[in-house]
Amino acid sequence: MYNSGIDKIKLILNPAFLNNDRPKYIKSNNALTLHNAGCFTFLAIHSEYFNPFIDYKLQIAKAIYELIEKKVINFQNDYPILTLMIIWQYMNCFILGVSQVEFYFDFPKGKVSVESTPIKNDDIIQYMDKDGIFHETFYSNDYEPGKRKSSFCVYNKYFKLIHDRHLSYKAIDEMNVEYRIEARLSRENCPYLDLYNLSRTYEDIFKRFKSFLAIQYYNYLYGFIEVTGKSNTYFARLLREADKEKTKYFNRNRLMKSEPIQNTTEQNSQLKNELLEKYYQDINNEKTTMNIDVNDIETMDLDDC
Repeated sequence: MYNSGIDKIKLILNPAFLNNDRPKYIKSNNALTLHNAGCFTFLAIHSEYFNPFIDYKLQIAKAIYELIEKKVINFQNDYPILTLMIIWQYMNCFILGVSQVEFYFDFPKGKVSVESTPIKNDDIIQYMDKDGIFHETFYSNDYEPGKRKSSFCVYNKYFKLIHDRHLSYKAIDEMNVEYRIEARLSRENCPYLDLYNLSRTYEDIFKRFKSFLAIQYYNYLYGFIEVTGKSNTYFARLLREADKEKTKYFNRNRLMKSEPIQNTTEQNSQLKNELLEKYYQDINNEKTTMNIDVNDIETMDLDDC
């Protein structure tokens, strides 16, 4: 089975908890990165950070905890496990909302091809650099350079790995990956970017989003690219849904709708004060008796917490 997973989750951080003199770099492998746009600060959690078999919402909580350790977020961490549990229980206080979620599907050589006719008809957009050279990168036709990302991107992953030089040629060849298909969900094209929908393992998250992704795929890429075989079983499952030729998604209680972003200074300060009060109440109630290291949270079953 070839790789499928979440390439990136981008979160809008609550400014009430942010240090003004916060560092720019979080982890040396760029698994966690910070970005500013307008009045918002975003945390991007990349695929390198995630374990697909562990609850993603718990991993997001751990990422927020790392921001506290790095002095990006100003919050108490006298008792590491208590801090982590506070983050888990009150995630919406630290995060104003989810901005982006990107799914990826990788394929071995010779399994993906892009038709030439859709390119000529502008049904899909081939990337051209500033020198007028076309590359093996293709966007769905909702792409607006400099304004809006495309809902889907298809590109030659093998060439990108060679260009980035993060791996040896031997390691890249052993991966036997050629093309990658990315489904890019944002608040512009998806009303279901809620933290609740990112709970549990990748399998659980994929099941929730599968029908929505399949209809998006049918509307934007179906018939424009050819994928042969079933080397990527997750994509094969998505394609079976797309083959039903549905053009509209009916939620049927699979996904929780995302709330509008609220960014008022008074509300954020109140949330911070309430959360600190809750934190110290829990300390006084001696809720710090958990004998576990914060680095071992992958083994925790939060249903028992």
